[in-house]
Amino acid sequence: MNLLDLFDEQLVHFDCEAASSEELLEKMANRLEKKNLVKDSYKRAIIEREHKFPTGLPTKVIKIALPHTDVEHVHQSCISIAKLKEPVQFREMGNNNSEVAVNLVFMLALNGSQDHLKVIQKLISLFSQEEVMQDLQKASNKNELLDTVLKAIQAMGDNMITKN
Repeated sequence: MNLLDLFDEQLVHFDCEAASSEELLEKMANRLEKKNLVKDSYKRAIIEREHKFPTGLPTKVIKIALPHTDVEHVHQSCISIAKLKEPVQFREMGNNNSEVAVNLVFMLALNGSQDHLKVIQKLISLFSQEEVMQDLQKASNKNELLDTVLKAIQAMGDNMITKN
């Protein structure tokens, strides 16, 4: 499977509003559930996992969260993106005592256990590119946001996460 195939314009939330990280995760999970991409257990599982293992990343330019959960909650692999109108607090990955004011969320719904690490590594590599992060911050609509992500991933090369 190609990493680029996991993205879909219908799974992009632009100028999304939420009062908390939990509310945001619920909104994103609801869309995945309506499209039958995840099981009804996904929403609860992703929120619980975020509480136990926070995913906020204090990246340069724009702060990111990378919520994900176990494969048994997923029907079809995909990645949902939310660019927030106002930042939402997520606890920092690896530092439960610190919070990150997140502006951009990449929610992973992956049904292959081997895929998680490869996808997360690719996305972290993407997030380390300051120019890409600036372009994501400047994106003025969901098409621009998604195009920026897809072009940056394509430019990195080797986008296969599983052999199909």
